[in-house]
Amino acid sequence: MSGAAVARLLLRLELPSPGVMPPPPTDYDYGGPISDDEFLASAMATEGPTVRYDLFPQNHSQSTLQIVLNHTEVQTDLQYPHYDDLGLDPEPNWTRICEDVYNPLLENNRIEFWVCGVLINIVGVLGILGNIISMIILSRPQMRSSINYLLTGLARCDTVLIITSILLFGIPSIYPYTGHFFGYYNYVYPFISPAVFPIGMIAQTASIYMTFTVTLERYVAVCHPLKARALCTYGRAKIYFIVCVCFSLAYNMPRFWEVLTITYPEPGKDVILHCVRPSRLRRSEAYINIYIHWCYLIAGEAG
Repeated sequence: MSGAAVARLLLRLELPSPGVMPPPPTDYDYGGPISDDEFLASAMATEGPTVRYDLFPQNHSQSTLQIVLNHTEVQTDLQYPHYDDLGLDPEPNWTRICEDVYNPLLENNRIEFWVCGVLINIVGVLGILGNIISMIILSRPQMRSSINYLLTGLARCDTVLIITSILLFGIPSIYPYTGHFFGYYNYVYPFISPAVFPIGMIAQTASIYMTFTVTLERYVAVCHPLKARALCTYGRAKIYFIVCVCFSLAYNMPRFWEVLTITYPEPGKDVILHCVRPSRLRRSEAYINIYIHWCYLIAGEAG
């Protein structure tokens, strides 16, 4: 018998039969489970009793949960400024105080200055001039027609929207970056915002529906010229304009209760700061979901 055959025979004798587990070794005894102190002593290679240090107290779960809850309550105003503070404080602190926002090193202030303080003001002034010229030309007696009256009404709505945009976004964006126009930012802008903001939203909605009305009038005049004699008249154009304005006014009526003016005497200074904050209605989750999101989507899609 060769050496390889002998090796295979010895290996086969040492292996257990299929399906049979080999017996456990009996050379040593486990002695049962060891305690935590014995395990620590064997791991640290030390003799004698060891000392255990608890990183947390016995009620660490409750303490940790309380810390997490407190942290969540503190961060609520920063993460969700439009929601009530978990029902604990209907008026969070940030809605009752004002702060000086002048900081030319802040990136947001720089972006808002160039986008709102420069571009909006320049484009807005040019747009106002263009709309005024259009209204003057279209209002001439020889230009009397239904489409020209609708275009004049559209130019009126756009002019009001541009003016409110400049007052609410254009001029106030200058002070946080440059430090100029503090008088307007602190003494004019906070007090006109509760009225100018709803007017701007009314003008925006009216502009949307006036654009739709102009499109519909042109469609009837071109595709249905026989019906245009009865539908596309100067008197009906006035009615269309009044209906669009009245609907926009009724739809945006809740906007008059969205903005609040806050007066805050800054500690240690003689200057009294004024700022604009959203009202409790504007921070309501139900109001945001129903009116701001869904109603605005339906009204915008309809226009």
